[in-house]
Amino acid sequence: MAALPRAIPAHALTALTDTLAAHGAHLGPRKAGTRLTHTVQHDGTTWELTYLGPLGGDPAWRLAGPGCQHGLLTDAHEAADHITRNTATKEPRP
Repeated sequence: MAALPRAIPAHALTALTDTLAAHGAHLGPRKAGTRLTHTVQHDGTTWELTYLGPLGGDPAWRLAGPGCQHGLLTDAHEAADHITRNTATKEPRP
C-alpha cells in the first residue's frame, strides 16, 4: 500500500488555488490536525480536499463533502467543477 505524501507541493497548492478561484470558490485553511487536507467553503457548504500525491503526472485530490462523504478521486478541475455545480444546483433554503 502506498503511503501518503508528507506535504503538499507548492505547485500543486498553487494550481488548486487558481483553479478554484477561476470557478468562484476559494481554498480555505488546512483542516485542524492535518497536513494534507484543506477546507473549501462555497455557497454555505464546506468541502474537504486532501492531497494524495501525483497520479499520471498531475496532482490527485480526494474530494469529500455533501453527496460524497467517502470521497471522490479528482484532479483540481474536476473538484472545482463538482463543488460549484453541486452548490449552484441545490434548492434554495426556506
